[in-house]
Amino acid sequence: RASGIKVKGRKALILGTGGAAKCVQAVLKDLGAFAVMVNIRGAEGREALNRHADAEILVNATPVGMFPVCGVSPIGDLGLLPKLSFVFDLIYNPAVTELMLRARARGIPAVNGLRMLVVQAEAAARDFLSIASPIDGAPAQPATSAEEIHADLKRQFENIVLSGMPGSGKSTVGRILAARLGRPFIDLDEEIEAAAELPIPEIFRRHGEPAFRDLESRIAAIAGARRGVVIATGGGTMMRVKNVSALKQNGRVALLKRPIEELPTMGRPVSQSRPLSVIWAERRATYEGTADCSVDNVEPEAAARNVLEALGWPIA
Repeated sequence: RASGIKVKGRKALILGTGGAAKCVQAVLKDLGAFAVMVNIRGAEGREALNRHADAEILVNATPVGMFPVCGVSPIGDLGLLPKLSFVFDLIYNPAVTELMLRARARGIPAVNGLRMLVVQAEAAARDFLSIASPIDGAPAQPATSAEEIHADLKRQFENIVLSGMPGSGKSTVGRILAARLGRPFIDLDEEIEAAAELPIPEIFRRHGEPAFRDLESRIAAIAGARRGVVIATGGGTMMRVKNVSALKQNGRVALLKRPIEELPTMGRPVSQSRPLSVIWAERRATYEGTADCSVDNVEPEAAARNVLEALGWPIA
């Protein structure tokens, strides 16, 4: 009900046949949906998808895609379900699973199972502890309590990821955000240098850009799996699809912009390799297409405040 999706009279396909799947099936049936559970393993799973290709709602009640084995989906091709209009993944770590990413790429709304967890906790607190709020025991209206707790948990778990051109101020603004929020700060370039035990220009000189990009992807995957951190990406990080998926599984992306003529190039191999205007032209569509918001970085403190505002975070 919280999603606002109407299920009455619609077909829902539930992946999995365990206790969680049976619970979801019972609820969906109570709401008037035609809900079926399927085992997705092997040939049986492929046959089930073909048999239920008319499903409009998809629910993942399996652990496929859950941390630490992220980046995998219980269904490889959502095109097998041409009528699909909504995806509900019971997993909440990561916050955005590979299944959800694939759904959203097709313009299909997708939500995770965090709110379901909160509602379960609230019901348990009410039934077993005789209190309305599962956090501190203070009396509260159940619906309001669940919404507040859900919003608070989402914010606690969510990463803030900064993207943009080399020299756009991601590290500076990132440190300001981390300090303001009391969160760990991860600079991907610094992590790469620590892993390689070499400065980035030397990595490029000795091993070439492809080797650097592969190491960058490994570091991005590690950082993206963390929760409740601020991450500054390298200028080229978002140019690889798998990096975007890794960073967006638990985070939202803010694109920082500065005038091209103000971007420094010292110590930046890519920036020194060709005109910055050419690099911007090559990357602009990707930067903007992968960002959840865009902020001009004229002054770092103001930019940090504007990032929080753009992402809907409370500003103290």
